[in-house]
Amino acid sequence: MIKILSKDNWDVSWDMPQQGAFLIDLRDCRAKSDILKAIGHQLKGKDSPVIHGNSMDALIDVMSDWFCENWGQKKDVYITGGGRLFEISHDFAMNVTQCFNDAFEGAIYERSLNHGDEGIHEEIGNIRIFLGLT
Repeated sequence: MIKILSKDNWDVSWDMPQQGAFLIDLRDCRAKSDILKAIGHQLKGKDSPVIHGNSMDALIDVMSDWFCENWGQKKDVYITGGGRLFEISHDFAMNVTQCFNDAFEGAIYERSLNHGDEGIHEEIGNIRIFLGLT
């Protein structure tokens, strides 16, 4: 689900907002809470609470809401400054990337409760996340 790109493979045009794409800029984030807030601010459901960066579980919940609300739509997410995750710690970086997977799985679970497995396979192809180690 998440494609991690080195500086050499990152397209600098992705540093600017694009039509139909979501941009998360982590380059100015200095603490774990800053990173969680930046992601949660951009990828949250319309009725989701604002998160304060204290909980990865809260981040997963709001992102899962976002995945559910945008079900069936193509979604490209570009995360610039992803190197900040690894500067904090490799464990933190792996946990944050796992949050995306957990949130998507939560959306699939929610969807399956209401619609069975209808559209799940198609949805997997609708989401692309690029994490740039810029």
